[in-house]
Parts: sequence; structure tokens; C-alpha cells
Amino acid sequence: MQIKEMAKRCLIAMLINRRLTLSGELIINRSGMESVGKDNSTEILLDEFLNELSEKFPGLTVKVSEGICDLTIKMFTNYKLIYNVDFYNEFQKTLECYAIKINDIGNYNLRLNVYGEMAVFSEVEEFRYLNKNSIVSYKISAKQARFIFLQKLRKFLVGKILTTE
Repeated sequence: MQIKEMAKRCLIAMLINRRLTLSGELIINRSGMESVGKDNSTEILLDEFLNELSEKFPGLTVKVSEGICDLTIKMFTNYKLIYNVDFYNEFQKTLECYAIKINDIGNYNLRLNVYGEMAVFSEVEEFRYLNKNSIVSYKISAKQARFIFLQKLRKFLVGKILTTE
């Protein structure tokens, strides 16, 4: 039964053609001029966070680089088909959990700026994630409608699949 449900979800995702383009970074630093590097990775739970990102959001390219006094986690994906219908909230929860963990450690600060666009059917939404301390929020900053016949056909077919049992 689960395989049938999973196949149905994959088919719907392909028909909906939910495409994600995302770019951004998380910057971890300390209050003061102490450096943060990969040697602090166990303290700041870096490997745990990177594993969670790769599990929940496959196709997301993540790179970690060290600066003079900070550690930067860069994220990128370009026009990637995603199966998660509730991507915005799921991604927010993942980022917020990590922000809470960083703030609970002590003298570490996290700044994040992630932006991108989500194309669904004939609509494109631009979004941005920002944080203040451990609170992460997102905002859909713009919506554009694009008329494409193929997208209208996909929308019709998804409606038919959902109503058919």
C-alpha cells in the first residue's frame, strides 16, 4: 500500500512540476573576534545539520567554508524538481531548529540569508528566509503568473488523479 501511495506522490510531483531554485548562506560567528572553524564542528553540531539537510532536501548542494572569524554554510540548487508539497514550512523548521541549537550553545551567533524562487504550474513565487536570533521566518516577496499551455494541462491531470481513487 505504501509503494502505491509513494508512486502516486511521485507522479503528482512530476505533473505539478514544482521546481526550486535556491541560493543562500548561514554564517556562524562568535561574539568578539574569536574564530570559528571546522575544528568547532562537533561543538556547533555541523555534521548533524548537514546530514539533516541532505536527508530532507536531496539535490541541495551545500558547501562549508572558513572565513577569518566565521564559518559559512553555502546552499544552492537550480531548478530542481522537489516532491515536498510543504517545502516552505519544512525548510523553515529545519533552519529554526539549527538556529535554536546554535543560540543554546552560548557565545555563537547565526545569521542566515536564503532566497530563491519556486515554480509551480504557471506561477513563480520569489521567497526569502531571514532570522533574528533563533527565530527564522520566510516571506514570499513576489508572485508572477506565466501562461503555459503545458502547465494548464498538468494542472488538469493532477486534479483528475486526485479525484480518482
